[in-house]
Amino acid sequence: MIEKSISVYPDLRPLSEISQFMRTASKYGFSKVFTSMFSAKGTREEVLSTFTEFILEAHKAGLKVILDVNPE
Repeated sequence: MIEKSISVYPDLRPLSEISQFMRTASKYGFSKVFTSMFSAKGTREEVLSTFTEFILEAHKAGLKVILDVNPE
């Protein structure tokens, strides 16, 4: 079975817009969301907080998260 996915970047749009997009994508059969921490700005705590909220919203929409992380 092929799973459809979307890509979003929390540093480019407000989480409210991204959440709506993820809910809409889920309704149309998308099951995964890809994002990257490479362009995230802020302290370690700020970045973790942003992506924690993002992941929680993705899971509420029924999406699995694929997270590309910066090895540094």
